[in-house]
Amino acid sequence: MQVITLTLLTVVPGHPQKAENRFVVVSYNVENLFDTVDAPQFRDEDFTPGGTKRWTYERYEKKLDDLSRVILSIPEREMPAIIGLAEVENRKVLSDLAGNRGMRRGKYEIVHEEGKDPRGIECALLYRPDLFRYRSHEYIPVEDPLDPEYLYRGILHVTGNGPDGTSLHIFMNHWKRRNHGD
Repeated sequence: MQVITLTLLTVVPGHPQKAENRFVVVSYNVENLFDTVDAPQFRDEDFTPGGTKRWTYERYEKKLDDLSRVILSIPEREMPAIIGLAEVENRKVLSDLAGNRGMRRGKYEIVHEEGKDPRGIECALLYRPDLFRYRSHEYIPVEDPLDPEYLYRGILHVTGNGPDGTSLHIFMNHWKRRNHGD
């Protein structure tokens, strides 16, 4: 997990710069956060109770608990303002994570778009609306002109404002490995 603490500065002519608001931005590869339901449009059969990983609801709940514990262990006074996530299956798993135990008090909102990854894993963003004012987002597809059949994970571009009004552009991406295309 990568943790970045941003200090937003307000500059007023004739006055020294003063740190107005600090908030933490976290980037976390959650390594295959799948629910237990088979989505026919994606290759997610391994993450079902009958699949090769024997992915049960109990194991899914434990993964949510473990992820929440790691996020909540970040050594700051407040919960992260922005959490960029890689390898999430769908909006439901994001909702489950945001609603998990201690995460609930962050009142996280979700930014997610379904992409074209054959396994159904994408990037997403959780944000606290009290610290980040969401403006818009777009899903930027990534194509390889040499191999147009190869489906890449796209880039999630989120724009918004920090607590002091500073414009922020966040790009979440997670490139596929070169071997086996996963």
